[in-house]
Amino acid sequence: MASARQGVDVLIDEDEEDTDSSGEEQDASVLNAEGEAAGAYEPHIQGDGFYRGHKDGSTTAGRDTFNNVAALAPKEKPPWRTLLEDAKKRNRSEITASYCQLATIREDGTPANRTIVFRGFEPGSHSLYFVTDSRSEKVKHAAKNPAAEIAWYMTVSREQFRLSGEIRMITPKYDERSTQGKLRMRAWADLSDNARAGFEWPDPGSHPVCDSSVFESAEASKEVASKNFILCCLDVTRVEYLNLRGTPQKRIYFSKQGGQWTSLQTNP
Repeated sequence: MASARQGVDVLIDEDEEDTDSSGEEQDASVLNAEGEAAGAYEPHIQGDGFYRGHKDGSTTAGRDTFNNVAALAPKEKPPWRTLLEDAKKRNRSEITASYCQLATIREDGTPANRTIVFRGFEPGSHSLYFVTDSRSEKVKHAAKNPAAEIAWYMTVSREQFRLSGEIRMITPKYDERSTQGKLRMRAWADLSDNARAGFEWPDPGSHPVCDSSVFESAEASKEVASKNFILCCLDVTRVEYLNLRGTPQKRIYFSKQGGQWTSLQTNP
């Protein structure tokens, strides 16, 4: 959707594959019409993939949905995840350290790329998840071909990650009492009021452009997630890690074979 919402610091429009900025500084849980976050808030992610509130120690309603976090965390981490979490820590001063690029495949076979915001790891797995609108282009692409890749560059430490796999969607069909359902509801509760309202906007990418009053009057309950709100999980099967510091630079490939992760360091 081409129009920018008032109060969004950085607008990430994943369907038009561009970025824009306008308005005042806002919590990054503010999303655009396709459900993507932007702004000054960086989620404080622990190693198990769960939110622990803001970096200053404060919390947001909905982050305590799970009672036994440790039991859901994977017992062993693949080496690439450790590298990624360490890189996130080294780049925590940069808001953009939570932004990455997701490429999907259109029906005609051409690539489609957009900027998304990393929300965490799915509990009990090493799958990265982000929020989106079920009407977005990426969802349509993934329904036809789930193959996708994330490119993620950390500017402070000069590290790049390319994570390949398949997109899996957590939709309203999941029971809210299930692990996936609880994760979806918690992510919904974490959003700002304006972000939740965006999921009740007219279909993104539709034409003609509706009157501004249609957008301004949109409302959504914090307790009941919009039918358009879903989580997308990237089930990672291959990772390429590149560290541009030093001579020579370091490049490592990680691949999942038979449930086990293997690594191969190559020339940069």
